[in-house]
Amino acid sequence: MPPLAKSLDVMKTREAMQRQWDKRRKPEGRFSLMLAQFKCLWRSNIYIVAPRFIFILLRCCQPLLISRAITFVTRDLPPFENRNEAFRLILMTFVIYTGMALCNAMYERLLARLNTLTRMALIGVIHNRCLTIKDGVFDESAAVTLMSSDSEDVTSFGTLFHELWSQVLELGIGMYMLAEELGWVCIFPLVVVLCVSKAVKSITENLTDRHMAFSMATQMRISTTKAILDSMKNIKMMGLVEKMEAKIQSAREYEIKQYIAFYRLLVAFFVSSVALHLFSPAVTLIIYAIQAQLRGAKSIDVNMAFTSIAIIEIVATPANTLLGILPEAAAVIAAFDRIQTYLLSPDREDKREFLDKRYANGDFDDHRDAALIARDPLDRVAINIDHVTIRPASTADPVLRDISAALKKGSLVVISGVVGTGKTTLAKALLGDLPPDSGVIQTAYGSIAYCSQMAWLTNGTVKEAICGPPGDNSAPDEGWYKRVVHVCDLEEDFDQMPNRDRTVVGSRGITLSGGQKQRVALARAVYARRNLIILDDVLSALDATTERHIVKNLIGPNGLFKELGTTVVLITHATQHLPLGDHIIVLDDKGEIAEQGTWDDLRAEAGYISKVVLKEKAEGEEKARNRAEAGDRIEVPPEEQDSNLQGITRKAGDFSLYGYYFSAIGPARLLLLLGSLTLYAILLGVIPYWLQWMAESGGGDMWFYTGIYFALTLGAFLSVATAVATIFLVIAPHSGNELHARLLRTVMYAPQSYFAKTDTGTTLNRFSSDMMMLDRQLPFALFQVFQTLFRVLSQCILLGVVQPLITTTLPFTILAVYLIQKVYLATSRQLRFLDLEARALVGASFLETLEGVATIRAFGWQQAFIRDNVRKLDLSLRPDYMLMCIQRWLDVVLDLIVPGLAICIIGLAVALKGTTTGGQIGIALNVVLQANQYLLRLVEGWTKLETSLGAISRLRAFERDVQPEDPDQAHKTQPPPAWPARGAVEFSNLSACYNPPALALNGISIAISPGTKVGVVGRTGGGKSSLLLSLLRLVELEGEGTVRVDGLDIRDLPRNAVRARIITVPQDPMLVMTDTVRQNLDVTGTNVLDEEMIRVLERVRLWDVLQTRLASAQAARREAREVDVAMGLDDSDSDSDSESDSIISLLAAGSLNATMKSLPLSQGQQQLFSLARALLMRPTRGRVVLLDEATSNVDGETDALMQTIVRDEFSEHTVITVAHRLDTIMDSDLVLVLDAGKLVEAGPPSELAAREGGAFRALIHGKK
Repeated sequence: MPPLAKSLDVMKTREAMQRQWDKRRKPEGRFSLMLAQFKCLWRSNIYIVAPRFIFILLRCCQPLLISRAITFVTRDLPPFENRNEAFRLILMTFVIYTGMALCNAMYERLLARLNTLTRMALIGVIHNRCLTIKDGVFDESAAVTLMSSDSEDVTSFGTLFHELWSQVLELGIGMYMLAEELGWVCIFPLVVVLCVSKAVKSITENLTDRHMAFSMATQMRISTTKAILDSMKNIKMMGLVEKMEAKIQSAREYEIKQYIAFYRLLVAFFVSSVALHLFSPAVTLIIYAIQAQLRGAKSIDVNMAFTSIAIIEIVATPANTLLGILPEAAAVIAAFDRIQTYLLSPDREDKREFLDKRYANGDFDDHRDAALIARDPLDRVAINIDHVTIRPASTADPVLRDISAALKKGSLVVISGVVGTGKTTLAKALLGDLPPDSGVIQTAYGSIAYCSQMAWLTNGTVKEAICGPPGDNSAPDEGWYKRVVHVCDLEEDFDQMPNRDRTVVGSRGITLSGGQKQRVALARAVYARRNLIILDDVLSALDATTERHIVKNLIGPNGLFKELGTTVVLITHATQHLPLGDHIIVLDDKGEIAEQGTWDDLRAEAGYISKVVLKEKAEGEEKARNRAEAGDRIEVPPEEQDSNLQGITRKAGDFSLYGYYFSAIGPARLLLLLGSLTLYAILLGVIPYWLQWMAESGGGDMWFYTGIYFALTLGAFLSVATAVATIFLVIAPHSGNELHARLLRTVMYAPQSYFAKTDTGTTLNRFSSDMMMLDRQLPFALFQVFQTLFRVLSQCILLGVVQPLITTTLPFTILAVYLIQKVYLATSRQLRFLDLEARALVGASFLETLEGVATIRAFGWQQAFIRDNVRKLDLSLRPDYMLMCIQRWLDVVLDLIVPGLAICIIGLAVALKGTTTGGQIGIALNVVLQANQYLLRLVEGWTKLETSLGAISRLRAFERDVQPEDPDQAHKTQPPPAWPARGAVEFSNLSACYNPPALALNGISIAISPGTKVGVVGRTGGGKSSLLLSLLRLVELEGEGTVRVDGLDIRDLPRNAVRARIITVPQDPMLVMTDTVRQNLDVTGTNVLDEEMIRVLERVRLWDVLQTRLASAQAARREAREVDVAMGLDDSDSDSDSESDSIISLLAAGSLNATMKSLPLSQGQQQLFSLARALLMRPTRGRVVLLDEATSNVDGETDALMQTIVRDEFSEHTVITVAHRLDTIMDSDLVLVLDAGKLVEAGPPSELAAREGGAFRALIHGKK
């Protein structure tokens, strides 16, 4: 694609808009953002005025041309004057229609530039706000919705503004001309407008609210879809595909209800505008004819009738447009409101103080801990925490109270404590994301390398992920890069990847195993060479061997951090690393520091550290072999790209798409639409001819003529009203719901490999941009094509009847239009496909920014991500802007056909003067007056339909190419209701793979008796998780090997049925944060009693935590309400009573009805919650339990609690546990040791631990 013009600079426009927004008047009014946008683009708005003004003047000359032509045909003139008048008519025709074509082309092009600049400006400020907004204020999908649908709505602001002033001007000129022609009767078009406006006023009362409700329903659906797409692997593992599919489809059905409620008003608007267009000329001419008959005045003649029709068209069209602007304006204002609300949301409050030289000189406050500062002068302190109290969320109770610590530069600080003691909260406070309630945090460094508990990676190659942000164009330091890769133990991982470090990691690193993701994130932090690095539980996903390598080469006393003098804050549950710390901080469950100091000092005291028992560590490590990651990740070869999906944009059109779309509509609905539009076109064709007969009657039988005229107009109105209601209230909702269901079904039943190779933003784009096109653009385009096609046919027939010779030009005109649309359509179709694909770039950029905003801000990478967003927005706008450019080309070419037709009509009238009546020439010129609109609307509508069918093409190709993971599911036998009732599991010569021919599991055979507790261990990539996934059929079984559960071969059973009968606790808890605690606990929808939910929450020690946080949230709400009332911001007693009642009701229902988002849980607490959910599944599922690293983010004490719960609550179940922590499985009945996809050892843990040279013994001692 060619680059955009220099005047369309994304970065400059973004910066200009940000400056205008920053300079806004405060306090902000409702239209502050709209005003800032107008000020930013005022020059572009000024340029539009001149061509639009000239266009209006030329358009108003059309009735004068019609009047003069009719006069010329009906009057006998001397030959010389006749020749001069004929020349003047032809010249006027050429100037008027050619001038209109050129001026309209200039106007539309400048308007397209303005709309593009508007989109640039608003997406820019929304993205800027993503980087500065307070964490947790908005759901991630809010910004995505604002960026996609709302910014799209706002781009029409310029169009509405310029249409507003120009249509008012055109209406004023038209009224003056009509008064000159009809006298006082000219007021009746305005009377019709006033009557219609009264109806419109009643409609508009709820328009904004309805549009807001519809937009919120769309946002809720996209939010739910995103949350589910993010957790698809876990959803499949837990057998929740059908439940989640129903959940998304339920959100879609609610959205459709809001769609219908909103579009009822829009249909009423459209019908009102049609009524204005149809009844204005009818009422005006009928009243004129009646009053002329009663007064005995001059009746309607041909000249007056058709000139008045042309003038009324000039009056009715702008009046119609002005009425149509109202719903569009409401939608634009609502979109502006939502964007402005987002931009005005609370800022991230970074209350950290940055240390400088004056602190080293002793210039500090007396209330500070003087002894602490005297012992550690601030010039040697990296972080000083002084009497700080912190809460994890604004509505939660503090989890850290009055804590103080001084962290020296170059030291390794280890922070430990049980689950829920505030370790991650402290890390966020050190980053500046959580402001302390009291006290102060001082830091010597503004830029911090940060690794979160859940590794966040940008989509790109592994090397790009390590070497910095996507917007950083600097060349990587190869020597430093190689050293970082070595200390993070990634070299052998690269050897096993299909393209080494050029392998694409996928959305959120989905193609990597958990340990690989964590090490790549760690490598990124090390590569950045920051003076301060915060590592939040980064060692939890690593096996013992890899962990020892990283500790020795990176974190240990001889590691890279010590060599660089880097200050390291390590948050960990692993007690064996505590002796490495220069300073240890232990947090207790009261929110206080239980103890802090050096390892030796704390060992001498009677505290937590003195009770820690360290494992013996074996020395002498050697390099690990056979670390193929095929066992725990999904490899995606770069050449594995769907040629069909990639080739869609090159297709030249496919009429079978219409069949696909019409099948979603249904034949009865389609016939109703076509029938009503056919009747509408016939009646519109008859009306002008009837008007000619009425004008030529000389006033005779006036009541008969006027009555039939009104009946024809009423019939046309009713038929088009039926068509509009059918398309928007019947066809669009039904087809949209059906197509969404097809898309959802394809996605939910797609194989796991699809999610590994496809970015979430790309899939989400199908549910947002594509669905918006199917809901809003495609039905309207279909209506426009059918309506205009029938209208053009009726007008061509009418023109042929009144001017038979003009039909000789029709073949040439049709050929010209066909060739033009053929060239245009081929280009526009490809551009529309490119546009659909390119929009996903910006969506993915927003998602990455939102998911990793804490990391981005910590590293200080905001500008780099802004540059990356600018680059992607520029790329995404190129096809869109090119599409608008060729649309302008189409406008001008079709507009230039009209002067040819008009000149032909005038030429024939001149050449055949005496054989053509005034009525005929009046009808012909009135047809031509609207011919350019009809032709343009037909080709544009056809093109919009074809390009909108791009979404249909993508959906059909997606449905065809993404085959379901279990295509024969319907033909497979369902397992017995109680299966598996015993829990016997047998692997017989099992081989499995993600991508042939590389095997993830190779020839595994083992029989597991019912009720056995099994531990699965091995190095990273050994195939541990693959063993579980094979049992759940998430990896493909190869060869003749089998997996039998209670004697049934799982290949003979539907995959979803197998997964829905096994209790699975995945490593990453699957939580929908916008759902309630109840919905997340009872995720299978079995209507579990509240008492049972409370019991399991108490069992995992979360009930008190949730109750406390709920009470705190309600107290915060009450305090905020009291402040609002005290400040006079809210004086509604009824609202206060309502709020109080809701609080009481919520507290009475307990924490179960609160959303997960309002009761924030730490990562370890979320794993406890996931275990509680598993306990509730026992009555509805069988006797097999799978635990996939279910305790990876908890401390040793909580791990012991979870193991006790598993032993007690699942005592009669077969439990298969995958673990990196060997302590977790030491009490198992059976241990399986996997390496490179093979079972190398199996037996009781005590027996394997004593086996000399055994693989399990090597793991225990950390040997490679």
